[in-house]
Amino acid sequence: MVPAAALHPEQAYIAITVAALGLVATWLAFLVWGWRTGQFKDFERGKYRVFEDELPPARDTESES
Repeated sequence: MVPAAALHPEQAYIAITVAALGLVATWLAFLVWGWRTGQFKDFERGKYRVFEDELPPARDTESES
């Protein structure tokens, strides 16, 4: 007796193809989004940004008392 959830090989190929096309479409959507928002323009700057962050201003505890 074959379980009801078992797929025939043709159905499995269709399911795998649909899943692969979905992944490709998702990847392509993220690629287009990144391109349109400028994520690829200056990707070298990110590694130097950690050195440029400014610290928040220090609180003056003497004047608050």
